[in-house]
Amino acid sequence: LKALDTEFQGLLSRLTDLYPESGGAGFLADVGIKTRNRPLKEDLVGDIEPTLWILLGTVGLVLLIACANVANLALVRAEGRRQELAVRLAMGAGRREVFRLFMGESLILVGAAAILGLVIADWALRISLGFIPFDLPRAAEIGIDQRILAFTALLSLVCCIVLGLIPLARARVAGLAGSLRDGGERGATSGRRTHRLRDGLAVVQVALALVLLVGAGLMFRSFQALGRVDPGFFTEGLLTARVIVPPGEIQGWDETASFFRQLQQRLDAQPGVEGAGLTRRVPLSGTLGFTTVDLEGRQQEPGADYIVAHLAFSSPGYLEAMGIPLVEGRALQTGDGAQGFRGALVSESFARRWWPDGSPLGRRISGGGLLSQEWWEVVGVVGDVHQASLAQDPEHLVYLPITTGSREAPHTMRAMDVVVRTTIGPLGFLPVLQRELNALNPRIPVANLRSMSAVVNQANAQTSFTMAMLGASAGIALLLGLVGIYGVVSYLVSLRRREIGVRMALGATTTSVRGMVVREGLALGVGGVALGLIAAGFLSSLMSSLLFGVRSLDPATYLSVSVALVTVSALASWLPARRAAGVDPSMALRED
Repeated sequence: LKALDTEFQGLLSRLTDLYPESGGAGFLADVGIKTRNRPLKEDLVGDIEPTLWILLGTVGLVLLIACANVANLALVRAEGRRQELAVRLAMGAGRREVFRLFMGESLILVGAAAILGLVIADWALRISLGFIPFDLPRAAEIGIDQRILAFTALLSLVCCIVLGLIPLARARVAGLAGSLRDGGERGATSGRRTHRLRDGLAVVQVALALVLLVGAGLMFRSFQALGRVDPGFFTEGLLTARVIVPPGEIQGWDETASFFRQLQQRLDAQPGVEGAGLTRRVPLSGTLGFTTVDLEGRQQEPGADYIVAHLAFSSPGYLEAMGIPLVEGRALQTGDGAQGFRGALVSESFARRWWPDGSPLGRRISGGGLLSQEWWEVVGVVGDVHQASLAQDPEHLVYLPITTGSREAPHTMRAMDVVVRTTIGPLGFLPVLQRELNALNPRIPVANLRSMSAVVNQANAQTSFTMAMLGASAGIALLLGLVGIYGVVSYLVSLRRREIGVRMALGATTTSVRGMVVREGLALGVGGVALGLIAAGFLSSLMSSLLFGVRSLDPATYLSVSVALVTVSALASWLPARRAAGVDPSMALRED
């Protein structure tokens, strides 16, 4: 790629020598156009690649949280079976027999979990693929194949071995002897290292859950910011459809223009229609072509900015149907076009940029491409429209009639988007549109029948889908973190029953005991939040390309997520705290 880029740069530098009169090299440099080479894989994936990496990382974090939860439960299970293991070894059972016993139990648990997980994954995958709201490359190939099965089998094998080895790893001879002498409780309580490991795993779960919640919160704030952007047109009650006139069906430019004109007139005459129009491409359905524009009376000086504008082609009535405001002058009318009055409209941003000190009405523009180097008079200024994306600034637009070109060789658009604003609803108007189109010519194809609300939703689809996936993963992570803290605190309460009984016998109140247990759970939650804030601050910066209208270090998101996790930690500790406060001192002191 580097060698190819060098070769292309050399070709660009030779443009001046090859075409000295064109000024092409200077134009490319002034407007910032450069060569860019990229692999075919990158071209196929496009701007979806960052989203896919974010989702992959999200799945990885959920997997880590689940592994930490399983490890924590395995440690608790191992601690609870120390006395059983000591009895088995004391009665002559070999470590090999004990290992086979634990491995068999782990194999049953892990195997059942793997089968159930694959069934749920297949079900969830079918549902998710049906709701992917944007064009995901090669989405039809996504499924559970041999690689997924092999990964599941490998992960299950690792989990099975770890779950089988943890009890044996805790089976030290001295510790087991202590378990037999003390009835198991003191021996279990003496494992401070195990307690720290369990606490650390719970903290890690909370930290990873915070990272996912921060990511979901940032995407939610971005989605809200996109929803507050004014697209510059109406979205409710608008139907749009793509109508294509093949040259073999209608040949001449005049006949093609007449077909579109009759279609618009028939739609305008239907009951409930408040406006109908035609455009080359409705906003937010793709980028428009651009061209350089010359302003009458402006001399292009060396080093001065070239005027670049996007061209939008529309019929009379289009602005009214779309609800695009007319700021100054008049809209396009019947008779405007290549062989009539060569009138054009410009957007507000274009007018502010190139005529900051006066009205653009009556000024004339020309340029390459469909402007045909002939002068077009500016007859109106219209409001700015987000043509390509709501996340980008509105483009500088020049609106031309659908018939352009020179007077000697006029040209008419053959592929147009029809827009109809109706009181009966976009979907309810579909049969009427199809009926009127068939009445004119039943062989003219129509495609992309959808409402403008659907077009806007499609434009925000990548953000909303990423937000939904992150939100679902964050919810699972939060639930796992809740289970992790609950398990640790609950097990500590069971180990400290005698201590709690002594405290209560010496005068401790149920409130103080409950507060002691809740504080232990809160300590785990606060520790996880502190660790998670550091990790989230680093990882959220990787999401900056997907965010809109919110910083990657948004204080409101971080604060709200932190408070939520600390609250969840307190709730996870409340049930074990209530159980601890209900301990009968006399029963606890008599327990062996």
